[in-house]
Amino acid sequence: MYKKYFFSKDEDVEQFDETIHLERGQNLFEIHVTKLVLSDDAIRVLGDEEPSLFCTWEFFEYEIQSTPVIRGRRWVL
Repeated sequence: MYKKYFFSKDEDVEQFDETIHLERGQNLFEIHVTKLVLSDDAIRVLGDEEPSLFCTWEFFEYEIQSTPVIRGRRWVL
């Protein structure tokens, strides 16, 4: 059983309880990359006003995952 839930600003997060039922040996790990903003210092260090960037991560015995390559100092998915 899996369900996405987004909190509004008016909701009390501490009172929210949603149980996720997983089978033995199953795990749930989520990562949501939705926004990137590079500071002026980061742009200076990279030496490119419009850098091409992406993010990768690897978890235990799973294949490496990555975001799409983006160009620029700001982006939102």
